[in-house]
This record gives sequence, C-alpha cells and structure tokens, in this order.
Amino acid sequence: MNLFLTGYRGCGKTEVGRRLAAMLQREWVDMDAVLAGRLGSSIADHVAGSGWASFRQAERRLLRELCGRDGLVVWLRADPGTIAARIAADAGASGQRPALRSGADPLDEIRTVLETRAPAYAEAADLSIDTDPLSVDEICGRIAAWLATGIGGPASSRRPLSSLDKTKRFK
Repeated sequence: MNLFLTGYRGCGKTEVGRRLAAMLQREWVDMDAVLAGRLGSSIADHVAGSGWASFRQAERRLLRELCGRDGLVVWLRADPGTIAARIAADAGASGQRPALRSGADPLDEIRTVLETRAPAYAEAADLSIDTDPLSVDEICGRIAAWLATGIGGPASSRRPLSSLDKTKRFK
C-alpha cells in the first residue's frame, strides 16, 4: 500500500512525506526530485525553456506511473496566507517552481489556483488535514493514527478503495 500526499506547494508534502516515511519505515518518493532528474534540469529551468505545458505533460506521465501502484491519498490543506508565508520563508522554494503567472501577486495566485484545484483535491482525497495549526510531527501522527485504523494497514488490502470514507477530515 502506498500513500500519496497532495496539496498546494507550501502545505508540507515534502517534509511530512520524508518524516512519515522514516516513521513508518517506508520508501519516500518526491515527484519534483524525480521529475527534475528525468528532465535533466530544475523544474524552474525546464518551465523557462520549454513552458508549463511541457512540464505538465512530464508530470502527468510520472503521476500515471506512480498511480499504477495501489494507494491512498492524503490532501494536506492550508490557508492561502499560510501557504504564501511558508513559500516566502523557504529560500529554496522559488528555485523549484516558478510562479504560474509572471508578475502576479503571490497571494492572489495562490487563492485563484486553490479555488480551481480544490474540487480535484477533495475528490481524490481519502483523508484531508488542515496543516495550518499543526507541526510536521502532529501531521505525521494524525496520518499514522488514521493508517492504524486499518484503512491503510495490512487489512486494507481486503477493503476496496471505494469503501473508504472520503469525507474524513482532521482539524
């Protein structure tokens, strides 16, 4: 069973994924790192040279490959202001992925993109966690507790994904 973390950048996917993988003694795969390796450049450099459409195509190919694995999806959510602050505080974030619209107000862009993506995130999510008030350890603890209920543990192989409660949310 694999666990997929989804959400807007700045919601904690990388840090939560690394820590949770270590806690659960599982492999951690960072899609951005894999993509950069396959593209032969940083995502920002690839987008600058080949455009967002080329990047999204490569991203979709990798996502299809990874989604061929059996897995559960956890949506890490955060308020647009929290996301903007986290991205601004992360010195390496701007070099990883450029803004979607050059010159756009970052907070306005985050709000617009979240509004567009939220229905897809919600549809895909088996679990949703509001990361605003939580530390990485608290987020990992909530995911681990949820997995321990049997949804993501060994018993889950006997339960089809369609039987999972997609409305389960932690605040």
